[in-house]
Amino acid sequence: MLRKDKRSTRPLGLSFTMRILLVREGALGDILLTRPAVRALRRRYPAADLMAVGPKTRWRLIPEIDEVLDPDGLLPHHLAARAGHPDLTVIWAVHRPAFLPAPDIHVSPYPPPGMHAADWLVRSLGPHADPAPGDLEPASRAHTGAGIYLHPGAGAAWKRWPADRFAELATHLCGVHLIEGPADGNAVAEVLEHIDLPVLRPSSLEDLAQHLRTACLFIGNDSGVTHLAAALGVPTIALFGPTDPVQWAPLGRARVLRRCAAHAGRQGQIRVCDDPTCLAALPVADVLATATEMTVDKDVDDASREPGA
Repeated sequence: MLRKDKRSTRPLGLSFTMRILLVREGALGDILLTRPAVRALRRRYPAADLMAVGPKTRWRLIPEIDEVLDPDGLLPHHLAARAGHPDLTVIWAVHRPAFLPAPDIHVSPYPPPGMHAADWLVRSLGPHADPAPGDLEPASRAHTGAGIYLHPGAGAAWKRWPADRFAELATHLCGVHLIEGPADGNAVAEVLEHIDLPVLRPSSLEDLAQHLRTACLFIGNDSGVTHLAAALGVPTIALFGPTDPVQWAPLGRARVLRRCAAHAGRQGQIRVCDDPTCLAALPVADVLATATEMTVDKDVDDASREPGA
């Protein structure tokens, strides 16, 4: 039996239009990993209005969300007024935003050791979730393009595969473009020191998504862009080092490459290895072999050969 809403006498059921408020702190990849939980909520309450608090540019990538309350430029009491009194409030954050309604569910967004973040968020919903295996599947794609996108950036320097490795990899592939986001200038510049490649500088996340949909392959570090590519159904190679892919691997058509054997030992641990050469230990040959396996474009197959072949 579902508990009653603490602000009314209405039971949380399907006989009225529910308003559900979701709060998830984090960057692009973190938001994308909430989609299985959002889908599970949508199936449990198909007629509900799902509202999310956070940047519109990120939450708009989750199609099941009906409304986004973007805190940018809003005072806390204005945001609280817009949120109103939801029938169900879910906060996936370490600290509860004091200006929002008291949550029905408030858990850390970080999964315990050995559990993927997406699974953790779904389980945190308890009886409010109706999960299905399809929640982890990537979006369908209308067609497959011929380009290859490399993203050498990441939110932290220790998540970045060395620039010279990206450059060496690019010499074996055809139709390669680099992706440069607002914080990727240095990472891209370091690759360009070794090889001249065209650079895509998308004007928005929607623009980036449109370009990614034309790719036959994406290769990137543990970053939000890599999560987006995988979520769009693009064949994706995710290069992991000091982060634990058991917890943070992209959802979708993704292959994780990693040489590090360390795993999270406690909840909330992001960096699980302090070896500065952890990610650098991943050789170009491994990435190239996986790229050859994952692409169906004959030009890429022809170009993915050893030098001098």
